[in-house]
Amino acid sequence: MGRIVLCIVLISSFGLLASDIYLPALDLISTDFHVSHTNITLTISAYLIALAVAQLFYAPFITHFGSKTTLLFGISLYFLSAISCAYSSTLICFLGFRILQGIGAASGLVIGRVLISQYFSAQQIPHIYAIVYPCVALSPALAPLIGSYLTHYFGWHSNFIFIACFALFSFILCRRYLPQYYLPKTNIWQSYFTVLREPKFIKNTLVVCCIYQAWFIYLTQSAFIFKDFHLGEQTIGFLYIPLSIGIILANICTKKALKQYSPQHIIKIGLLCFLLGGMCFYFLPVSVVSLISSMFFVSLANGSSLSLAVAEANLPHHSATASSLIGFLQISSAGICSYTISACFGHSYTVLAISILVLACLSLFIYQIGRHLPLRTR
Repeated sequence: MGRIVLCIVLISSFGLLASDIYLPALDLISTDFHVSHTNITLTISAYLIALAVAQLFYAPFITHFGSKTTLLFGISLYFLSAISCAYSSTLICFLGFRILQGIGAASGLVIGRVLISQYFSAQQIPHIYAIVYPCVALSPALAPLIGSYLTHYFGWHSNFIFIACFALFSFILCRRYLPQYYLPKTNIWQSYFTVLREPKFIKNTLVVCCIYQAWFIYLTQSAFIFKDFHLGEQTIGFLYIPLSIGIILANICTKKALKQYSPQHIIKIGLLCFLLGGMCFYFLPVSVVSLISSMFFVSLANGSSLSLAVAEANLPHHSATASSLIGFLQISSAGICSYTISACFGHSYTVLAISILVLACLSLFIYQIGRHLPLRTR
């Protein structure tokens, strides 16, 4: 069972690894391709949208070809597109291969959640998420840090060579240790409709979307805000570490708190941390320290509320469709929101502060209102 959890951690890391590792190099890539910062930010949003939309279509493939076969195909696509990104010479080619990379990465996100739903009991699932998420949370810290050093010594292309090596390692382990699993044959579109009628799913998924939108707005904005403070790529890489520490710390505390408190109670506490972070962004004086400190509180929500809300939204009788829809809504909303804000308002500390505060208030409002929604009777 430990090997299955290891494989789940690896494939669940695909999405954030490929989106985060080249953040310190965005300015260099825009210079190499002779495009604006807004256009290079599109490569993140396009990747996220592809990552989101592709998740809707993996459930039928798991039904017909099995989870293992589908996953190995997705990892192969992820590997080949990473190599292609490394050798792209124009923005159009780079953007196209990023979209393919998002499609491949989506297999890991969907199948990771499906495996958790199928191989662990309802009581174990929140604890498994509390194990998986701290490991996945290392990506926002380690990926930009690794990317900053790779960019400094070998150029931005080496970031995607690293992703390809990670994919190859994951392919070998998953091929050896993961079992084959087939979803029962059902009307997949009817199943989507059923899941979307569940108040529990809607409430928790909207909370997940708000937290994830805040996270990716920060990722796309901070890469350029740090440059305004005249920081180098290597220094920028280190500045993402406190955020992952916050996520990991929140996950550890969540795992212990689950022994005494309900997931709903812990989610609310996490959302209050989210709100505190938004208020710090808005009211503290502008500096690198206030930027990192404010986002640290948001990362506490990421490590507690997000992981538990995903577990609460993942319906046992519709695990694949619920998993696909959570991933689609979570990631597509983050991609669209982060790009729209960058395109309409540019990159600045003020834009980031207002965005985080609004999303924090919205998430808490949704969760409070959702508590009074009646559960749908079956």
